[in-house]
Amino acid sequence: MLRSVETTPHPDDLTLLRYVVDELNDIERGHVDLHLRSCPPCVIAVAELRDLDGILRDHKETVLGRPDEDSLPADDPFRERPEIVDRLPSVFGFGGPGFLANCQGATREAGPIRDRLLAAGDASFAAELESLALDRLVHRYALGYALQEAVRRIALGPLRFLRFAELAVARLQQAPTRSFRDIPADQMTLTEFAFPLPALIAEARLLAGVARNWTGEYDRGAEDFRRAYQGFGEGKGSEESFATVELHEAQRRCFAGQAALGLPLASRSLATFEAYGLDEDRARALYARAVGLSYLDRDEEAILAFGAARDALGAASLWGAYVSAINGIGTCLIKLGRLDEARREYARALRRTVSGERPAAHAFIRYNLALTLFEHGYYRQAVGAFRGASALFNRQGMRADALVARLYLIEALASCGSLGAAHSELDQVIDQVRDDQTLDPSTIRELQAALAGDQPNLLRLTELREASEGEIRRRLTS
Repeated sequence: MLRSVETTPHPDDLTLLRYVVDELNDIERGHVDLHLRSCPPCVIAVAELRDLDGILRDHKETVLGRPDEDSLPADDPFRERPEIVDRLPSVFGFGGPGFLANCQGATREAGPIRDRLLAAGDASFAAELESLALDRLVHRYALGYALQEAVRRIALGPLRFLRFAELAVARLQQAPTRSFRDIPADQMTLTEFAFPLPALIAEARLLAGVARNWTGEYDRGAEDFRRAYQGFGEGKGSEESFATVELHEAQRRCFAGQAALGLPLASRSLATFEAYGLDEDRARALYARAVGLSYLDRDEEAILAFGAARDALGAASLWGAYVSAINGIGTCLIKLGRLDEARREYARALRRTVSGERPAAHAFIRYNLALTLFEHGYYRQAVGAFRGASALFNRQGMRADALVARLYLIEALASCGSLGAAHSELDQVIDQVRDDQTLDPSTIRELQAALAGDQPNLLRLTELREASEGEIRRRLTS
């Protein structure tokens, strides 16, 4: 659908969209006005965009949520987006085929350097960063792409990528930094125009904040996101970059118990990604908004929102987040006492992911079903789900997840009075971990003691399972 300004005389669709919502400067608007006088196809495209804009405005409450989601307190650093710096390339002698060719060439060269940065170990991050010449566009692109890819891969190693982000910020702050808007025309370089240094620092701050969402350092993450928001504003900025920060800050606020302040940001980011046709980001924003609704106990609305997120995430093949959306639906349904509906939702998701291409997603959906049942007191129903999840994890060599599922299975059996089965399961676990010492002998003895007698100590069993989970994951993933 998108037309490239490099190959046709037409404005591209993004320019026409900005024209419709009155985001062009006077010079750009004049060029589009002139073009529309003699181009019926573009006139039709503008009319269609105006119709779409009107539909979105008419249905704002449906798309974005309730009116009380549209604003934030006056002192909130995210109340309004930073102003986008609009400086034309021609003013600085840039633009045209030469400028685009330089940027495209730098992008191609950046790929191997990006891959090297992402593959670096903790000990070599600093050396790789020091080797970058930050006055070269190819090195800025390489680092920027590495930081963006690290955000996408964050689940693979939050602590590792947090270290990368912190070292990147330290390295970037060694270079003199000025706001893009403050650089005089006679001092502007191609590198600074194409990828301003403040924007690169903002990418590193964004990664740090996302990593802290995973590690639970929510207060420090708030500062990272605030600085990323400000940094994108100082580095030219774009609606997409601001919406990306808002998406992750919305999640941080929900995790930190501030869902009422996170929901407006999730809705705002969703509107931007909808307008720009960014399907993967739209799917993530739908999920963030659903999380906000669920944290506010608006469960009926959250179920609908999680359903929209589920469909969008599945269409985008974002299976990790898809699993989370399924779990969100199940949790809300069970909170409302609709157990049968929750089980049907999980069953549909299991059928969709039964393909051999998605075995991990299938296993985690079964595990999350078990966990949701367990956490809401449906212990007998959780037993079979934990048993199935453990078997699926084992088939894929996911030993830590399989063993944790078996510990939950023991607790579920004990909680519903099946003590003989719980003892038998614990004996099997002990046989499994004896050789590689996945669990300390003292932990094993305490688990046996907690199950002893006619009345097992369920509180102690829960404490031991929680402590053992961390121990298992450290030993089997180190």
